[in-house]
Amino acid sequence: MNEKISLEQKIENMKKTTEFLLSLDESFTLPNGWKTKELLLHLWSWDDEFVRICQNKMKNDLDQCKFEFQSMEMDYSEWNDYMLDKMKDYDFKKAQKKFKETRYKILEIFDELIKLPETIEDEKSYLRTERILDLWQHDKMHLEAGGAKIDF
Repeated sequence: MNEKISLEQKIENMKKTTEFLLSLDESFTLPNGWKTKELLLHLWSWDDEFVRICQNKMKNDLDQCKFEFQSMEMDYSEWNDYMLDKMKDYDFKKAQKKFKETRYKILEIFDELIKLPETIEDEKSYLRTERILDLWQHDKMHLEAGGAKIDF
């Protein structure tokens, strides 16, 4: 994305995608065959990773800011499959609840994170606050792939 938007707008965009995601019924299907349950579990797994990353970033403990797939020495797509397989027995309601709880938690953390001064100088680092807050783009990408349209 080339367009420059504020950190606050990124959080607002994430709130919009969250409400849209929570409004999807069980029958929504992505081209890859995922139903809403799998989509929510996939997004939850990344939200959960970002909760941990942001908590460490806020403590300025950047050495602990590694994604689980990196620690497990896996490709991120392999990790995505691993996580979905791990939660395959979750029903839709449980997936929705897990996503909702963690998403609201990450939104609270993002609100706090943007108040802190940036400590990472490398503009290409995935640990920069502005890059972390692009998590909403991840949601948008999946929704657009499924034919959903959210106006920002």
